[in-house]
Amino acid sequence: NSLTGDGCSSACQVELGYNCSGQGNASCLEVCADGMRVGREQCDDGNTIDGDGCSPACLIYLGYACSEAG
Repeated sequence: NSLTGDGCSSACQVELGYNCSGQGNASCLEVCADGMRVGREQCDDGNTIDGDGCSPACLIYLGYACSEAG
């Protein structure tokens, strides 16, 4: 793996914001509600307030728009 940003760094280390359950970057998934927007997450505000525009599944609610990362 020569690229970063997919859960497994170019140094074969698990990247922040990801959890890997096996070998290879295909086994790495984003950790939703950890406050770090990575991978396919549309938003990730730590999920401290319900109904704030960012769902518990790290998706932006219909009718909301995010102007910054998180």
